[in-house]
Amino acid sequence: MVAQYHLLSEFAVDGDAEHIWSALIDVPTWPSWWSWLKRVDVLRAAATADGAGGIYRNVVRAPAGYGFTYDTEITAVERLRGIDLDSRGDLVGRGRFGMRPLPDGTIYLAFAWLVGTPKPWMSAPWLRSADRCSAGITTT
Repeated sequence: MVAQYHLLSEFAVDGDAEHIWSALIDVPTWPSWWSWLKRVDVLRAAATADGAGGIYRNVVRAPAGYGFTYDTEITAVERLRGIDLDSRGDLVGRGRFGMRPLPDGTIYLAFAWLVGTPKPWMSAPWLRSADRCSAGITTT
């Protein structure tokens, strides 16, 4: 059985929207600000200037010591609003990075993933023991 997860991370960030957007669409530099992401390899360069069509291999090492690898393909880009992607490998599904300005002048960022984990160790019952946890992870 493949475990299904809904992962959600939300942030309010101070900064210029253009600068933040530039960091989001520059996928190979994600490890510089995403601490669990240890490496990104370009498998296929983006087909458009906004990043659509690019395929990247992502290598993750979590604080607990486990690691996994997944490929992402940027499927759609809405400038200054969102990036949609498909994922395959150790995480299979879809994701969206969204952003919008907040009334206080900060930028709201949300990273939402709807993914399955095909490896048996990633689907272990003890990893799925809670329906919801404070980190914003929901399992089904």
